[in-house]
Amino acid sequence: MHRRPSRQLRFAAVAACLLTSVMAVAAPAGADAAAPTDATVTLVVRSAGATAHQIVSAADAVTEVSGASSASQIATTRVVVPAEDAAAASQRIDQLAGVSSVSVDQSVSVDMVPNDPAYPSQWGLAAAGAPNAWDASTGSTSTIIAVVDTGVTVSPDLAGRVLPGRDFVNNDFDASDDHGHGSEVATVAAARGNDASGIAGLCWQCRILPVKVLDSSGSGYMSNVAFGIVWATDNGAKVINLSLGGPNNLQALTDAVNYAAAHDVLVVAAAGNDGSANPTYPAATPAAMAVAGSTSSGGLYTWSQRGSSWVDVAAPGCNKATGGGVLSDFCGTSSATPFTAGLAGLLRSDRPDLSAVAIRSALESTTQTLNVAGASAHGIVSAVASMASIQSSAPSSPSVPPAPPQSAPPDTAAPSGGVDPSGGYLSGVTRATVHVSDDQGLGAV
Repeated sequence: MHRRPSRQLRFAAVAACLLTSVMAVAAPAGADAAAPTDATVTLVVRSAGATAHQIVSAADAVTEVSGASSASQIATTRVVVPAEDAAAASQRIDQLAGVSSVSVDQSVSVDMVPNDPAYPSQWGLAAAGAPNAWDASTGSTSTIIAVVDTGVTVSPDLAGRVLPGRDFVNNDFDASDDHGHGSEVATVAAARGNDASGIAGLCWQCRILPVKVLDSSGSGYMSNVAFGIVWATDNGAKVINLSLGGPNNLQALTDAVNYAAAHDVLVVAAAGNDGSANPTYPAATPAAMAVAGSTSSGGLYTWSQRGSSWVDVAAPGCNKATGGGVLSDFCGTSSATPFTAGLAGLLRSDRPDLSAVAIRSALESTTQTLNVAGASAHGIVSAVASMASIQSSAPSSPSVPPAPPQSAPPDTAAPSGGVDPSGGYLSGVTRATVHVSDDQGLGAV
């Protein structure tokens, strides 16, 4: 389907006043994409050469682009197009110089096992020796754990420690939780302890950075997860929790995890809950720390994914959590992951001079025995042993993040345009042709 040179906007109103002036906004780097629907497809484009404007223009030449956004940090642009025109748009974009790949966005969802039996209250903390680790530290408000999930709604256990976040599902800055999963994840990692209320998380003082990438059903797209990881990295996260996953990978997601790791952020991801050895992404990405779910007897839950070639550690897979003010048993690798992420936050709080690589090494080298051969490369995380191991560690050498991919020059020229017809009042349903141009592309008209 070829578009006409001018964009036509259809207005349905009792009375429409058409003005000769038009407000046009130049497209900023990282502009939000429209939420995909069943009738649309999101193309994820990796390019170190072609600009986001060139990519969108190429797609716009063969179909109607309904949304686009980019993350220059990982040289990735995504374009939302009608499903029936996805192949044509993909082919047109792929012809641009500098484009290395054009992929269809992949789905991702929460890792939670419903109807799992309840266990004695917070047995995992005792099994990991958390009380002994708290003797050294209960955390620090300077340590930020990003929960990239369904959002986070503040509960008494998190009061005063949830930072302003970002919503990549609805393209705004309201990262409240409309599902419950992200809130439960946050409390496992960082519920305040010793306050005579609710539960105790691993890091009592750590702050939570909520990044909403999954919708009210607990589902979403990997490109949103990738953008969420980049945003969390750029906004101060020291640990990123990913209690989500999917069977297929997306290069942009791998790039985002690598971006976080290169900027001294520890990424912790859920191994998945189908009981197989099949890799789940982003957990199977080497730069991420993949977590399986262990039992109170040192075994592995039957539902936990496994495999020493890609799963790094195990952690208690059933923990107490609070979501929406309700206390419950929260089971799955979605629960084991924030247990590990909260412990990582505790260690980073005690030794802020240690790198993410050093903290990961401490977690992996001090594990307890996992009584399932070949289930993971290391055993079950130990709060007391990992905390003890970092006390004598030498400070890490400062790391220098890699330079970001070359981006387009600053946009200094204002957009121009007009409306035809040029003025007057019209009633009923009418058409107006809007003429707008800009040297670097338009984000909104």
